Amino acid sequence: MKLLREIQLNLESAVTVSLLSGHRQIGGTKLHIQEGNNGILVDFGLNFSLYGKYFGDFNKIRTCHGIHDPWQMGILPPVEGLYRSDLQPMGMGLQGEVLPVDACLISHPHMDHWFGAGALREDLPFHMSALCAAMLKSTQDIGQSDFMGEVAYAVPKVNSSADPRAICSAATSSAANARPLAVVHGELTSELQQIWNGTKNSSPRARQMNPNIVSVNTERAGNFKVEAWPVDHSTLGCLGFIVYTSAGPVAYTGDLRRHGKLGYLTDRFIERLKAIKPKVLVAEHTRIGRPMAVNTTEGDVRERAIAIAKAHVGAPIICDFGGRHVERLLSFLDVAYATARQLVVSTKDAHLLETIGKVDPDWNVLNSRQILIYDEVKASPNVWERELKTRHQSRLITAPEVKAARGDLLLCLSLWDLTETLSFEPEGLQYIYSSSEPHGELDAVADLWRLNNWVSRCNGELHGFRWEGVGQNGQPIFDDLALNASGHISEEDLEWLVKEVQPEILIPCHGEHPEWFAEILKDEPIKVVLGD
Repeated sequence: MKLLREIQLNLESAVTVSLLSGHRQIGGTKLHIQEGNNGILVDFGLNFSLYGKYFGDFNKIRTCHGIHDPWQMGILPPVEGLYRSDLQPMGMGLQGEVLPVDACLISHPHMDHWFGAGALREDLPFHMSALCAAMLKSTQDIGQSDFMGEVAYAVPKVNSSADPRAICSAATSSAANARPLAVVHGELTSELQQIWNGTKNSSPRARQMNPNIVSVNTERAGNFKVEAWPVDHSTLGCLGFIVYTSAGPVAYTGDLRRHGKLGYLTDRFIERLKAIKPKVLVAEHTRIGRPMAVNTTEGDVRERAIAIAKAHVGAPIICDFGGRHVERLLSFLDVAYATARQLVVSTKDAHLLETIGKVDPDWNVLNSRQILIYDEVKASPNVWERELKTRHQSRLITAPEVKAARGDLLLCLSLWDLTETLSFEPEGLQYIYSSSEPHGELDAVADLWRLNNWVSRCNGELHGFRWEGVGQNGQPIFDDLALNASGHISEEDLEWLVKEVQPEILIPCHGEHPEWFAEILKDEPIKVVLGD
């Protein structure tokens, strides 16, 4: 099977820049840069649109066949020698192209940029920020992901004793293997080293860990000189990269914006790009074709949520936002302070906050007296959850206590937690939906219909969108634009960025309308590579 590159750009000095995935789609970015016999990957995320064409809740990748299914479906690029040997299925020869890969740079901890890297070779160093490393370790520790998500450590796979054709996880007596980690931004603290190489405690039977190298590497990835620049996005630890080749610098924006609390970081990265004049700029364009009437900021979200909470004194309030969106969580913590309420987070959110707080004191907010942890009833809680509840016993709050507190709380929950309302009965619920539109994805639209039904059951009110129409045939109308700030750069700011930086060549990625660049740059000396 030949590797089908979505975009391949051949430069002088045997330098090749290839977009393996991420062209004309949002997410799934996989960039390969090669010079001679040396190569690196930049991001290795899940292509949600391709995955969703064939797989879903009831039709999943057959993990007992290792990498066979994602390889055959193009979810993993068919590259020989790139993947873990213990994921090679017995009797299923997988033939593909050979590409040199000496390291993998990961821009930030959103699944469309890293989920899939768990299948990569165990000797391959992962380069990322300290905060990104902490968040990915927490995500894996508390999740039940398959091998695609084993990015912090690899759980060894063996042939099943019941059916040797099948691959399964080795017995818990076999230790997991921590990945080699190079920290390219942030401090390499003893806490981070301990977290990265710490025991895996996500299941009731804890698995030990074989530690690996955790180092600081701010200059090189493989044989390439690399610069990592922090940028603003809708999660923490986000980076843009500059990779130096003999043909000139190749820059990658990752996902970024200028309208968040850390927007100044993006501006610093843009200034650096202007100074080095990149040969190639690989740029996201998520919001192109998705016009927004206003460019809402995080400050706008906070003020709108405060206004809602003040208008509904005494009412129970749930605030719903994207996973791992720590900045949004802190915005709602500000809302809690401003309205004399306490913020209630899930055990998963608490674990994440605790982990990043150990790595970066600037984000150590879990110990705030304003934060409580929801004590959900579980028949068999995982080891990590039991230990977290023990460490934070004094801040646990049960469903009966939530019911009694009523208007004194802000509950950080989502659709997936709303069965808990059957325990604390939030009559007159005010539900603040502070996340993005589904943009036509049928499963996501159906989820919002179910969310509307749950809020109606509580005689509540939705803020952020309203359901218009009859039953499941209706649609969500997002007419309260002040409750979600996009994680991505606006159209106006993106045009400014590209014209300021003036790359020689531009490759659009992470978006559905690359022709937009050709239109806005028709009078500029910038070559836009559109691909097929």
